Amino acid sequence: MKEGYRYPNPHGITLSVWQGESMIWKSKGHWLLPLFELESFIKDRHLDPATLSIHDTIQGKAAAALCLYLSIGNVSVDLISDGALSLYRTYGKNVSYLEKTERIKCVTESMITNDLSLQEIHAMLRQKAGLTGGKELDVHDLSIPGYPVPLSFHLGKGERATLICPDKAERTWLAVYFASLGIMVTGDAFDKGQSVSSLVSPIREEAELALRRTGCFDLANHDAGELTHGQTRLVWLAVALASRASLFVVNNPLQGLSRDETDRYLSVIESLFFSDMPTILMLSETPIAGWKTCGESG
Repeated sequence: MKEGYRYPNPHGITLSVWQGESMIWKSKGHWLLPLFELESFIKDRHLDPATLSIHDTIQGKAAAALCLYLSIGNVSVDLISDGALSLYRTYGKNVSYLEKTERIKCVTESMITNDLSLQEIHAMLRQKAGLTGGKELDVHDLSIPGYPVPLSFHLGKGERATLICPDKAERTWLAVYFASLGIMVTGDAFDKGQSVSSLVSPIREEAELALRRTGCFDLANHDAGELTHGQTRLVWLAVALASRASLFVVNNPLQGLSRDETDRYLSVIESLFFSDMPTILMLSETPIAGWKTCGESG
């Protein structure tokens, strides 16, 4: 006798979720939204996704990528595309299905390429679904002192990008400009006399969580004004996280960092981006691998 999740969904149900032989969640939604709803359900209930089985109505590459990203234990699909099957096989995942088609009629089929990681696909699909923590940033014909060409660019919700800005004076001017718009700008050294924990958040639990997520909890009781350059950069990310900043600018954060510090900083900021998806603009001397370049100031 086959498992319950392998049977067709009840009428009107597009996605069902099973734990053992019990259906514990279902959705009547369409496109990829049921899978994003499932992601929230798993987090809210603190479930181990490997113990779950799902029955989906139709899956293309995008749905397959989300199931792989969520680490769902077992997947059964009524209709699956060749691309979705190929993606499952690439990751060594078996999936059962009733019918197979060359491709489904969805723009996401062509958006997902072999060079994208599951994390990158997840972020891209969240942006497309409008499920990011970020907000848009539009800059139109901004005149920068000493530079003859006005600056224009657009950042969508939950995008990350670098603005190539080799000149320190221009970076400083831009930092002041964005700060004048009420946008958080990270990078400057902190003043002495305040602990890192109280600087990050006056609420102890929020400060602790932000410091743990950025790998800075051991600095909680340090004087913020006595941190090293690399420590200051990481604590600024904790400040942005604790304040729930939907958009922030980081001012040349890699300058003066060792290779190990650079790797650690980029690892932390990418982790925050992929989990919370704020909109991030980095003023940088050079391009950053994996980051969109939105323009050059000079």
